[in-house]
Amino acid sequence: MAPKRWRTMALAALLLLTVLITLAACTSSVDRRLVEGAVEEVTDTTFYALPSPVPTGKPGDINRTEKLSSAPDGSIGGRVLYHTTDVTGANIVASGVIVAPDAPAPVGGRTVVGRGHPTTGAAAKCAPSNGIDPFDLIEGLRALLTAGYVVAAADFPGMGVQGPNSYLIGQSEGNSVLDAIRAAQNMPDTGTTNSDDVLLWGHSQGGQAVLFAGQDAPTYAPELNLRGVAVAAPAADLGTLFDNDIPDASGVTIGSFAFAAYQSVYAATTPGLSLDST
Repeated sequence: MAPKRWRTMALAALLLLTVLITLAACTSSVDRRLVEGAVEEVTDTTFYALPSPVPTGKPGDINRTEKLSSAPDGSIGGRVLYHTTDVTGANIVASGVIVAPDAPAPVGGRTVVGRGHPTTGAAAKCAPSNGIDPFDLIEGLRALLTAGYVVAAADFPGMGVQGPNSYLIGQSEGNSVLDAIRAAQNMPDTGTTNSDDVLLWGHSQGGQAVLFAGQDAPTYAPELNLRGVAVAAPAADLGTLFDNDIPDASGVTIGSFAFAAYQSVYAATTPGLSLDST
């Protein structure tokens, strides 16, 4: 085995030992979640790798799950790989996080909240589920769990699992949110068996995603009973957004993500489309 690989394995083992020792001394829920999340991040490097060939499946069918010990107290949760459909109609695999209360479900079943996240990047490794504490990034999670809801938080296509870029490609993002909800309903321990009620909640990029999900749900996922959509600062009017923000660093960053995504998704079907066209 190459010396470099030995050094990498030794460093990983040292880090794992350190966090395990720290875990033994933890007393608070936050400490526990951070340390256990660090262990999970160090020890799991293959979750997002797809088999070859990729098994077929309908939108919402589950490819793989992984329970995470870093879920908030009073809940069960973990990562999931599931089938979805992108803007071109291709069947792809996306990733996300699903978390549910660990108490018995009510007779009528639990409502699922499909959550769309704000911008965290555009590369596969920038997926919110691929972090030390993916649950901490879900705004309002504690209140949603206390209210008895299940939360299905999509990473969006191309993040987590390698796939087509979906940054601000509303239909691809929205489908992944709806199919994360379907995936949650396909998991028996979420307590959603007797309910088709769903809510959508998104912020910024995720606000755009859930607006598309709400718009497309009647045709794309007609079995879902959509009860409401809530958004914060949604990326809805992209022309105005880029005109206002492109002079500063955040606008340049967002623009670089979006221009690359639109080029990669639409160039094949739009003759002459290129980043230097006007």
